[in-house]
Amino acid sequence: MFCDFHKTKDERFREQQQSSQSDKVLYIRNLKPDTTPKKLKEAFSIFGEVISTSVKQITRGEKNLRSGFIEFKTKEDAYHAILEGKTR
Repeated sequence: MFCDFHKTKDERFREQQQSSQSDKVLYIRNLKPDTTPKKLKEAFSIFGEVISTSVKQITRGEKNLRSGFIEFKTKEDAYHAILEGKTR
């Protein structure tokens, strides 16, 4: 048996869109200091169509840590980047 609060069709659709959206976004850490969103897009475009990229910098003490997010058009492209990226 499954028990949950009632949700409208629109609410279920929005939840599905949000969950599938996260399957298309990769988080990358330990980026080089000169990494830009444009460089990230160029590097990951070999795995599929990149929709958007962003680079964030966090300063912790004397360290500048850079991380990035890459959004692919499809979750298959994102999985391809994960699998192929680990072998490079």
